[in-house]
Amino acid sequence: GPGVVSCFIDLAKHLDHDRPFYGIQAPGLMADHALFSSIEEMATFYIEELLTVQPDGPYLLGGYSFGGLVAFEMARQLQMQGCSVALLAILDTYPLWQDSAAQVQPLESAQDDAREIVRLIGLLDHYWRRQIQLSYDDLCHLEPDEQLAHVLAQLKEVQVVPEDMDIAQLRRLIQVDKAHGICLQRYRPQPYRGRITLLRTEGTYDPVLWAAFSSEPVEVHTVEGDHFTMIVEPYAKSLASKLQHYIDKA
Repeated sequence: GPGVVSCFIDLAKHLDHDRPFYGIQAPGLMADHALFSSIEEMATFYIEELLTVQPDGPYLLGGYSFGGLVAFEMARQLQMQGCSVALLAILDTYPLWQDSAAQVQPLESAQDDAREIVRLIGLLDHYWRRQIQLSYDDLCHLEPDEQLAHVLAQLKEVQVVPEDMDIAQLRRLIQVDKAHGICLQRYRPQPYRGRITLLRTEGTYDPVLWAAFSSEPVEVHTVEGDHFTMIVEPYAKSLASKLQHYIDKA
C-alpha cells in the first residue's frame, strides 16, 4: 500500500487508551525523503524512529497488509539487536513473493501511469468509501500531469484529500505505492525466533504459510470483514477487541 496511516483511525479509537498507539507513515510521502528500496531498509529506518519514542523493550508491533511484512522484519531486527518483542500482530498479511527472476517493469507510458493510478485510487477508495468514479478510459489519453490534475480534482470534489494538496504530493503517493510493490517482490523473509499472531479475514491465504517463519506455533484468529474493510467501521470495533486481547495478554 501507499503507507498512509489515516486508515487506522477507526481501529485506534476502539483500543483501550491506557497506552499510546503510534502509526509510522511512509517518509517517502515527503518530498525531501528518498524512497526505500527494500523492506529490510524500511524496517531499519522505522526501528530508529521507534527507539526515539521507546528506547527499551518489550515492544508491541503490528502491521496491516504490506505493513505486516515491515512489522515482521522490524521484529526480526529488534531481536537481533537483543531487544524483546512481546507481541507481533500481523493483520491479513502473508509471506508471499514472486519468482526471484521476476523483474518489476518501470512505468514507461501514459497508459501505464493510468493503470497504476486507477488501481491505487480503487484500493484507497475501499477505505474512503466514497465510490470515486474514475476509470482507465478517463486517463489513458491524457499526459501524465494532466492525469494527476484530473484525479486530484476528483479527490477534492469528494473531500478525501485536503484542498491544498497539490499534484506533486499526489505524484509522491503513487511513487511510494510503486516503490512498495518493488520492495515486496524483492523481500525474502527469514525465520523469526518468536510467536506470530495472525489476525486474518475469511477466505484469504492459508495461515500455515507463516509456520515456516516462526519458531513457535502461529496464533490465528479470523476476524470480520474482508481485507479492505477489516480495519474500518463497522468491523474495526471487532478487530480492536481481538487485538486488545493479545495486547493485554502480552
